[in-house]
Amino acid sequence: MRIIHLKIIIPQKLINKLSSLLFDKTKRMYLRKYPDHIFLLILILMYLTNIQSMRRLYRYLVDGRIRISNLPSRQTIHYRLKRFSRKKMSKKLKKLFGTLLVIDSTEIKDRYTRLHVLYEAKEKVLIDFKIGEYSETEQAELLLEEVENSILLADRGYWVWRFLERVKDRMRLYVRPRGKEGKKFLKSELNRYIYSKRWEIEWFIERMKQRMKLKGMNEKTLKAQITYMLLGMQLTFLIDTLIHHPKLFRFIDS
Repeated sequence: MRIIHLKIIIPQKLINKLSSLLFDKTKRMYLRKYPDHIFLLILILMYLTNIQSMRRLYRYLVDGRIRISNLPSRQTIHYRLKRFSRKKMSKKLKKLFGTLLVIDSTEIKDRYTRLHVLYEAKEKVLIDFKIGEYSETEQAELLLEEVENSILLADRGYWVWRFLERVKDRMRLYVRPRGKEGKKFLKSELNRYIYSKRWEIEWFIERMKQRMKLKGMNEKTLKAQITYMLLGMQLTFLIDTLIHHPKLFRFIDS
């Protein structure tokens, strides 16, 4: 039997506040047996233990190899996590870490299913992500909603006039052009230095793929596991930041 030795210390007041901010409200909230913060803890556990299957994680919880008080059913976990607002999460992270943004995508199942990522290169934090079959620029527009006054780095795949026109007034762009213009762009020492930070997202994606098992499962299961794992990553980083800088909570709560 594999026993997980892991102790997570999160101030109860903090995780309760985050729960109230990150879950969508429903009319049946007052009838709920399980408080929202339990489901945040489950996402964090999934990330920290690198147990990439909710079924497997739940088996560990039931067997007592990982202990959590007041354990809901697996069906309840899946249902309640649907109420977790990824949009609210990304909005909080954009407020805290929006200085040097990088955007990119990677194939996860086949050439039609891609993971689109918005990453903060200075603090090395995942800001937002989407899994879908849309083009890079269509997903990029969604990921960049509510982003203003940031620097955005992107490779030649995002050198699309329609996309650039839509975002150029909200942020400073360092998007490498295609063809000869791309070589000209890199002749500038400032452009080269700033654009080199784009490698941060390449390294992030490479580490993520090494950590996660992306083969041998159907598309629906794959999407769910990637989503849960990355949400756990975001929550872990956000909570760690707020523990060390508690005054920032007022900023994201506004």
